[in-house]
Amino acid sequence: MEHRQSPRKKIDARVTLTTRSGLLGSARIIDVSATGGRLDTELPLQVDSMIAVTLTARAARHPSRFKCDAQVVRHSNDGFGIEWMQFAPELLRTLYDHGPEVASLPG
Repeated sequence: MEHRQSPRKKIDARVTLTTRSGLLGSARIIDVSATGGRLDTELPLQVDSMIAVTLTARAARHPSRFKCDAQVVRHSNDGFGIEWMQFAPELLRTLYDHGPEVASLPG
């Protein structure tokens, strides 16, 4: 049964994840919506855990960094489902507009 609250857009954007316990790693956002998304990562995320998702857009001369907290709500063979903890219009607009053109930078 489908429980989506808003339409998803397929993308392929690299992001950095930080867990509350301090684990730091990379991930790909596979699809995104106003309420959440799906991640592909090697990090050992647990359902119900809180993570910070950081996206750095390199499309501009000066990189722009967007950060949003999310909760891991499901794990399946095709990745981790997350829900945004707050509305992040700049992050979502960047993902929607520049999908593959954005990538995570260290730091």
